[in-house]
Amino acid sequence: MQPVAAASAGGVDPDRRPVDAAKQPVMRPSPTMVMVLEGRVLAQRLESGLAELGLSIRKLGILGHLAASPGASLTEVARRAGITVASVHSIIAALTEAEIVNSGSGGGRGRSAQLQLTDHGGKVMAQAFSTIAELDRECFEQAPGGWPELGRMLARIADQQRARAVNTPL
Repeated sequence: MQPVAAASAGGVDPDRRPVDAAKQPVMRPSPTMVMVLEGRVLAQRLESGLAELGLSIRKLGILGHLAASPGASLTEVARRAGITVASVHSIIAALTEAEIVNSGSGGGRGRSAQLQLTDHGGKVMAQAFSTIAELDRECFEQAPGGWPELGRMLARIADQQRARAVNTPL
């Protein structure tokens, strides 16, 4: 069997020739792509700020679930976070070691742990929220162009999602 390039006329595969950029379709600016690309930048900036507190976005999410449902089990937190129990277990172990979370009175063999934030965990979570608020100010309130308007729109979307979540049984 001959290689594709050798099989075509003149020894050059027509699908591998240089492309004339002027003849290529041009995609209009895509809101989806802007959100994806800017979201990556924001996530990296947030991860950096949270790392100073010993947190990550995922760990902060777990803390949010525990703040909303003190006494939740590993299984409940995993279901709400949309991740595996094994992942939650390793996150909770790290948060427990950092004295941000404790397992309450449960957690023995055959019993589910009753997870809750410690006082220190509440303070760390408040610091994380301050980090987020500062990023919001930098990126959406003080930025030029349409960023303040986008920030207000995203806040409205978040409020709508929160309202739907409140009215949806778990």
